[in-house]
Parts: sequence; C-alpha cells; structure tokens
Amino acid sequence: MQLPSDPSELRKRLAEASGRFAQAITDAERESELRNLKDRAAVIDEYMGTLQVQSGRLQELNQKKRYREASDLIATLERERQTIHARLARLQAGPTTTLVVVAEPGHAEVVNPPVADTLPAAAQNNPDTPDVGKQAKPEPAVPKAPDVPAPSVAGAPAPAKPEPNRQQPRDAVRDLFSAAQSLRSAAPQIDRVELELRVQQLVARTRQVQETWPTLKSAAGEQGRLVKQTFGTLTRICADYLNPQGVYIDTLRPSANSGWSAEQWAEEEKRIGQELADWVNKRTESERRKHQAATEFRRRELVRNQNARIYDELEEELDELLAEPEPDTESLIELVTELLAVRPLKKDSLEPEPVPDSLARKLALHEPLFRTGHSFKPLRNALRRTGVIAGDSARLPAVAPDAEQAAPRRAPDDEFRNWFAGRRAAVAGGSCREYRREQLQEYYGLAKLEWIENERNETADGANLARRIRNGSFDIVFLLARFCSHDLQDHMKQACKESGVPFVLVQRGYGRNQISAGLRALGDRLPQRSSLPA
Repeated sequence: MQLPSDPSELRKRLAEASGRFAQAITDAERESELRNLKDRAAVIDEYMGTLQVQSGRLQELNQKKRYREASDLIATLERERQTIHARLARLQAGPTTTLVVVAEPGHAEVVNPPVADTLPAAAQNNPDTPDVGKQAKPEPAVPKAPDVPAPSVAGAPAPAKPEPNRQQPRDAVRDLFSAAQSLRSAAPQIDRVELELRVQQLVARTRQVQETWPTLKSAAGEQGRLVKQTFGTLTRICADYLNPQGVYIDTLRPSANSGWSAEQWAEEEKRIGQELADWVNKRTESERRKHQAATEFRRRELVRNQNARIYDELEEELDELLAEPEPDTESLIELVTELLAVRPLKKDSLEPEPVPDSLARKLALHEPLFRTGHSFKPLRNALRRTGVIAGDSARLPAVAPDAEQAAPRRAPDDEFRNWFAGRRAAVAGGSCREYRREQLQEYYGLAKLEWIENERNETADGANLARRIRNGSFDIVFLLARFCSHDLQDHMKQACKESGVPFVLVQRGYGRNQISAGLRALGDRLPQRSSLPA
C-alpha cells in the first residue's frame, strides 16, 4: 500500500481508514449483542412454560413457600424478557449515530450511516443485491501539486486560503444506491407501514445529497446517473408494493418541496427515522404480546395433556380395583379423590370439565361412600345427572366419613411403621405426584422418600440409579411395575440384590394399600429391622 506524500492527504486517508475501522467494530459489537440477546430470550422462553406449569401445580398442592419462589422467578424472567425485547427493538431499529471524518485539524465532515445498516439482515445478505463497487470505477488518484506562494503584487488582496478537502459525493451516492437495491430485495418481507417509512427516509436522504452537491440534480456524469437510478429503484418499489394499496410517496415527485435546503431535508430524514423507530418498537411490543399468548396456549396444552395422561392411568387402575370381588374401600376413596383432582380440563381455560357420565356409572354401586365431602361434590352432581341419586344428596345419611378428614387420622400399620421409621426410600416409576409422595413419607414415618420418574416407553438412566443404590443412598426401593420401563427394573433389581437392599415390586397402583401389599408379598424375605443397613 502506497501512502500519499502530502501530509494533508495522508491525514485524510488515515482518518477515513480509522472511521471505517471504527464503524466495522461498532457493527460487529452490535451483531454480537443481538445474538447474545436472542440466545438469552430463547433460553427464557424455553423454561417459562415449564415454570408456569410447575408454579400452578405448587399452588394447587398448597406449597406456599415453593409457590412464592416460583412466582418470584417467573416475574423476574418476565421483566428480563421485556428488557431484552426493548433492547432488541432499539438495536434492530438501526444505528442513529453519525460518522465524523476529520479532514484537517479543526474541520470535520458529518456522514450519515448507510440506510442498508437498518435493513433486515436477510436483505443485507441477499445475493441479488448489486455490488455498488462495480457500478462506478474509482477515480484515479492525482498527486496534489505543492502549494506555491503567489507573487506579491502591491495593492492586490491576499490570495484566499484554500478550503479544506471535503468528502466527495461518490461515497454518499454509492451508499444510497446500495440501500435502495437492498430495500427492493427485502420489500416482499416488509409490512406496508415500515416499507413506506423506509422509502420516505431514503428519498429524504437522496434529496439532501442533491442539495449538498447541486450538480447531482442532473443525470450528467456517473454519480448523477446513480442518483437517477436510485430514484428509479424507489419508484419501482412503490409501483410494485405500495401503489396497489393506495399508498403514494409525494416526495418522489421532482417538484415536491423544491425550495428545501439540505438542512431541511436532514430534519425531514431525522423525523422519519424517529417515526420508523417508534413503529418498530410498537411492532415488537405487538409480537411480544402474541408470543405471550402463544406461550400461555402451550402451557395450557401441556397441563391439559399431562392431566389427561394421569387421568387415563388412574382410570385404568380404577377399573382393575372395581373388578375385584370386594374392592378395598380406602383404596377406592383415594383413587376417586385423585381422579377428581386430575379430570379433563376445558379447552378455553384450565377449569376442570364436569365428571364424565361413564365414571359416575362405574361408581354407581359405591355411591354411599361419596355422599359427604367437598371433594366429591362434582361426582355427586354426575351421579344425580345420570339418575343414580335424586334430589339433594346432603339429606342422605352418610355412610363413610369424609376421606379428606379420615385419611390423616387413620392409624398406620404397626408392622411397617416401626420397619420404616427414620429410613430412606425410593419409589421408581410414573410421574411424581408431590402430594402422594408427602402422604406416603408421613404415613410410613420415612426420613426421606425420593420419587424417581420414569415411563414404560422411556429410556431410563438405570446405571446411575444402580450406582446410588450400591452406594447406600436408599434403605429400601419400591418399583411401580405398571409405570416403569423394563430396563430400569432390571438395573434396580440387580443392584438391590448385590447390595442387600430390599426390593419391593408394587404390581398395581402406588397407594398405601398397594405398597403394603407389596411388602407383605415379600414374606420371609423381608429383613428384620436390625438387619436393615444403618
């Protein structure tokens, strides 16, 4: 690279290079921040729906402390998401700063940033966008003649000091031409209002350039032809995308605002730029609301699908229990209570649907068990609707105490109470139901009860669970056969056998009676309290 010998030219060359490098750094930092903000927003969106579902479940289970923690976290994430979207809107609106190019000490030229910087990335990277550098050949560098002082003439005025080098219109015209071509490529993806504002902004900037360099008003010369082509491109954009919708850009007419100066056109461009930024912010807020609505819809679908899956599992378990000659009353009450808690939800809200008539008919013979208790009110309505009971069910004599009050007062089995007191246990299979986990832990007096989730069609991390069993993390292990994969069952059974930890296979359900039945099935294989690992 050959540097000019004249200090003024060298200063100008270096100032222009420094300006380009500074702009490149600014653009790179802006793109990096955009990527980081979008990645943060994606992570928040990924977990927001799950956290909202878990928060709702914690509220249903009356887990006040955890519910407050979840609500605070969700509120914090929502504030952070709003901050990210606001910052994204400002960045996507385009740079508003100007580039100052120093030509001589004490003098500077203010150059507006290219409009193409504010276009969507798809337009800037469009391969159809012409290479502006090929539209006009660079002017050859002409060495500047050294300044020779004019001869002094008596009485003649001193020669005027030469004006400092000013920026040539070539770069400004190329930027405008490139921005117009990029806008044409992106026009099909831009909505009408934004496209109208961007065209107006480019027109105002082109008029400003013409007023700054009046020679560009004619098509003479290469730069004048580029300006004419820029106006032609903007006119075609209007004809293709705006005029059919009844939108016309008045400033495209040559006679529009013909008396305006370059400063007035600069003010007009600034006004349009602010209007464009406001529109982008408004559109971003609208998109945020749509995103929130979509997130809420996905959350409802997640809760609805989860409830439907659990309901199907419980209904299948109820069918098996009712098929027994003499169904266990307590198990039946517990199972019906759970069924009513997870019955199908309405599509337009998370309110539960009425109890299905099919369930009411299944329980018709056991209707006396559900005559009292607030939790059984939906079932009593269904029984009344199907004709099983008539009139006010509150007048019927109560046969069984309210399950919500009776369950906590029931005395635990002494044989297992002493066996489990203060020990650590694991239940593997199905989805964790926190209220049932707490109920079982309290019922058996366990120091810890961990529920390891696993479905029959899922691949389980059996090796990790087996390692925990061998390391003494659990004193006894329960496996829910109907809700667990065979792979996990094999790993657990082998690990329990090697480490001497009792392995209890629960064939059906996961209630207290079913777990106690599994314990009794061990018979003599059930170790004594003293033989359990401490």
